[in-house]
Amino acid sequence: MSESSFKLSKLGSVDRNSNERTSFRESYFFASGQIEFVAYNATVQGNFIGRQSIHTEPVQRIRYLVKYGWMFGFHKWDLAISGNNMRRETRQSQDHYFITFDIVRRL
Repeated sequence: MSESSFKLSKLGSVDRNSNERTSFRESYFFASGQIEFVAYNATVQGNFIGRQSIHTEPVQRIRYLVKYGWMFGFHKWDLAISGNNMRRETRQSQDHYFITFDIVRRL
């Protein structure tokens, strides 16, 4: 076992020369951020080919996503819980807050 749940890195100290199967576990807190520029959003601004859409709204040009949480890594399984904060899509709407649960099986 030489791969960690953290971007397939080698965080733990597993002896690869040992014949016995080790119980590899890891746990860590993570945080990430993302900024995006929205040039055009057809679901909010309507179509640009053909007739004009009935309902359109001005779009937020700069959006961000902040994700933070806790990851548990086992020998072949990973479990993560994370909180997410996503910037609103239009000026009249609200920011989005949600929680995600991830279960991953590594090969």
